Amino acid sequence: MRTTDKDLLRRSAFCWAMLLLLFGLAGLGHHSLAQTRERKPGLSFGLSAGLFYPQERAFRVLYGTVQIPLGVQLGYELSERIGVLVGYKYLSRSGGTVLIGPGFVQETHPLSFKNSSLRFGATYNVTLAKRSAVFVGGGASYNLFKERWEVVSLSRDGKKFGFFIQTGNVYDLGKRFSILTLLEYTNIPTGKGAKLQEGVNLGGLELALGLLFRL
Repeated sequence: MRTTDKDLLRRSAFCWAMLLLLFGLAGLGHHSLAQTRERKPGLSFGLSAGLFYPQERAFRVLYGTVQIPLGVQLGYELSERIGVLVGYKYLSRSGGTVLIGPGFVQETHPLSFKNSSLRFGATYNVTLAKRSAVFVGGGASYNLFKERWEVVSLSRDGKKFGFFIQTGNVYDLGKRFSILTLLEYTNIPTGKGAKLQEGVNLGGLELALGLLFRL
C-alpha cells in the first residue's frame, strides 16, 4: 500500500471515530436529569447481530460490502452512569478473487475470512426516560483473524490489538429484558510484517441490534 493510501486510511479512521463520538455526545446533551430508570445497576448478559461495513476497500471487493458479525457481551453497571463490559465478537465471511497472469485461468477462486475478537471496555450512561438510556463507550480488543484460499489450501493468519468506540440506546422491556441498539466503529490494524497484508484496517462501522438479559 502506498504512503498516500496509508495517510488517507488514517485520516478516514480518525474521522469515523470523531463522528461517532460526536453523535453520542449529542445524544447525551438532550437528557433530562430529573428522570431515573426503574431498575438498579447490576450484571447483564447480551446477544447481538449487526450490519458491518468494512473500512478497507480491498476487503469489500473480496468479501462484499456488508458483513454480519455476531456478538456476546457481559456487562456490569458500577453505578447509574458508569459500566464495564467484557465481550466476544465473531465474523465469518466467504468471498472470491481472480488470479490474472501467465498460467492462470481467469476464474474466481473461493476465499474465506474469520475474525474472533475479545473485547474489554467501559461505558458512560445517561437516562433519557424511565425505560431508556443512551451511552457512549469504548475499549480495547484482541483479535485473531485468518484468511484461507480454499482451492490451494493456503492460509494467512494474525493476532493484533485494536480498539472500538460506540454509542447507542438501551430500552428496558421490563426488569429483566432490554433492547440494545448500537452504532460502533472498530479499528483493527494489521501492522507491519503482517502475513495477511501490511497497513490494512480490518475494522469499520457497524449498526447492531441486540437483547440484554439482566442477571
